[in-house]
Amino acid sequence: MATIQDLVTEFKALYTDSGFVNPDLVTLLLHKISLNSGGGGGVANTVAIKDGAISTNTLTIDSSGRLTAIIAGTQRTPSFINTTTNGTIASGARKVNIANIGTTTGTVLGASLPASVSIPFEVNGTDTLSAITYDATGTNFLITVVV
Repeated sequence: MATIQDLVTEFKALYTDSGFVNPDLVTLLLHKISLNSGGGGGVANTVAIKDGAISTNTLTIDSSGRLTAIIAGTQRTPSFINTTTNGTIASGARKVNIANIGTTTGTVLGASLPASVSIPFEVNGTDTLSAITYDATGTNFLITVVV
């Protein structure tokens, strides 16, 4: 029989940053939760899971068998850096965009970033980016970071 941690892990595998879940797998998960929580072998009516970056997630099956999934995310505020120097974006960001708005080439992670070019970095789910180094000496970078 699955443990609660197994069920949470299975639910997290269903969750994506865009908020879409596979209804068949969610129904299977609800059956498991009901059976493991002493629900008498039937399907759980409502399940709420709270886990770190994923706020409250509610899965509901009504008497007609319709599944409703509410994936409530965490509100995130972007920060902006307008720089003409070198630096490092700390690890832990979920989205980073570096735009070279200057007139000469700079570098990101040791690779050239020509003028008028931008490069996005983004991860899904609860993953985060590692540190990103940049050098905008002699040019101008506009950097957007979402943690």
